[in-house]
Amino acid sequence: MKKSPLLLLLLLLLALIGVVVEGVVVGPSRRVLDLDGGLANAEHVLEARGVEVAREGALGDFDAVVVRSRTRLTREALATGARGRLVCVGRAGVGVDNIDIDACRDFGIVVLNTPGASSNAVAELAISHVLASARHTVSADRAVRAGDFARFKREARGTEVRGSTLGIVGYGRIGRAVERVALALGMRVKKSGAPLADIFETCDFVSVHCALSDRTRNLIDRDLLRKMKGGHLVNTARGGVVREDDVVEALEQGWLATYATDVFEVEPPPPDHPLLHRDDVLLSPHIGAATVEAQARVSTQLAASILAFFEQGTARCGGG
Repeated sequence: MKKSPLLLLLLLLLALIGVVVEGVVVGPSRRVLDLDGGLANAEHVLEARGVEVAREGALGDFDAVVVRSRTRLTREALATGARGRLVCVGRAGVGVDNIDIDACRDFGIVVLNTPGASSNAVAELAISHVLASARHTVSADRAVRAGDFARFKREARGTEVRGSTLGIVGYGRIGRAVERVALALGMRVKKSGAPLADIFETCDFVSVHCALSDRTRNLIDRDLLRKMKGGHLVNTARGGVVREDDVVEALEQGWLATYATDVFEVEPPPPDHPLLHRDDVLLSPHIGAATVEAQARVSTQLAASILAFFEQGTARCGGG
C-alpha cells in the first residue's frame, strides 16, 4: 500500500527528532562502540532496534562505549568522548574500577554494568580454587608432568573441606553464591558483618569478593594475614584489595598455606612478579566471568540496559 504524502511527511519529522514508534527506533541512528567484544552475543538485539554497533572508532563519534575489565577509560579519554556524542559507558561485567567514575559524573556520562550476570561463574571459580588449595591439585599436576608421580603420591596430604570454615569478605551477589556452594559442600561459613580479624583468626579458608575502592584498597594486609595460622586465601575480586607483598611474606612465614588468585594489582603481572614463582600459589588469568553462559548473560543484560537508556532514559549500575 502506498503511503500518503501526509504520512510520509510525519515519518520524516519523526526521523528528524528520533522518536520510537511501536518499539522501533525511528530517527538518527544511535551508535555504540564495543571495544572489547562485550556485546558479541547481543549485537543483533541492538541492531534490530536501529542501533549501530562498531568495533573501532573515535569515542566522540559514538553515543555509548562498551568495555570489559582490560580497557581503562581515563578522564582524558572520557573528556574527548564527552566533547562529541558520548553519553553512556557500558561495563560488560560488574567492577567499574577501570572507569573514571568521577569523570563520568563531571561530564554527565551514565555508567551501566551487569550485576548478577556473572555471579555464578565467579563463585564456581572461587570454590574451585578452594578445592584446589585443599587438595594441592596444581602441585600434583606439576609433579606428574615432571615424572615425580611416586614421590608426590607418597607425600601428598590434602585436607577435606567438609567441616572446615570458610570466611567470605564481601557479601554481595557473588559472596552469597559462594556461600550456597560452600554450605552444600558441608562447610561452615562466616561472612562480612563479623569483624575481619575474627574471620582471619578462625577460618580455614578466606575468599575475597569485595569491590575495589579507596576504602578497600590493600584491605587484606600483613596485620590480617598473620592471624591465619596456616590457612588458605582465595581472591577472585580485585588484585588491589590484597596487598601482594604482604601475601609473599605470609607464605614465607607460614601464616598462609596457599594463596589462590584470579586477579593481580597489575594485569598481566610482570614476569619477575614473586607470586609467579612459588609452588604454594595458584594462579588464573582473570577468568572469573569467562564462561559461555556468563558472557551470554552479560551481553544480553547490557544490551537491554543500553536500549532502556536510549529509549526511556533509565539507567542502572549495581555491585557484585
